[in-house]
Amino acid sequence: ALNIKNSLAPGMMSASDFLMNLQLNGASLEHTWSLMPIRMPVIVIGAGLTAVDAATEARAYYIALIQRFQSIWLQQLANRGQEIWGDFTPTERDIIKEWLDHAEQLKLHGQEECLRRWGDVTIVYRQAISQSPAYRTNHAELADAMREGVLFREHTQPQAVICDKGGWLNALRCTNTQTSEETMLAAGTVIVATGQQPNVAY
Repeated sequence: ALNIKNSLAPGMMSASDFLMNLQLNGASLEHTWSLMPIRMPVIVIGAGLTAVDAATEARAYYIALIQRFQSIWLQQLANRGQEIWGDFTPTERDIIKEWLDHAEQLKLHGQEECLRRWGDVTIVYRQAISQSPAYRTNHAELADAMREGVLFREHTQPQAVICDKGGWLNALRCTNTQTSEETMLAAGTVIVATGQQPNVAY
């Protein structure tokens, strides 16, 4: 578990649960209303191979999620009209609007450009990349993930999760482990991959 302020905020999840959920439910994306709600940017804490897997899968999953969600939403909107918005909380409505907007952007600009615009997926690690478990275990897999677009931020130690007025996380406050400089990283989702087991509290 991640022992920092607001570590149980909505938008936090463990890498093992994220990957397990994808394996069990994520391939078809048929049950749209019950999908894992992830938002961009995504930050993955930890730098083992599980973190690398979570980072690459998060990029692909978000694209599939917003496309599938838009399709189902338009069907529901045609059937029920604007009253459908009443089924959701203010925070859920904000997420829906964000997903729909991103789905439209995706049609205009393409996947890689959009992911960059939305902040993409970043692995944060407290030491240098060369000291990370993924690099030492299988540096080729880490290199492949970075070629695909996953970002890697070295010497970064999370200190607190910052939440918006609706309670959903929107930033991660970190310090540089070399300089002690404080940094605020925008985040819509934080995936924790620091030695946890499946079905932890996130």
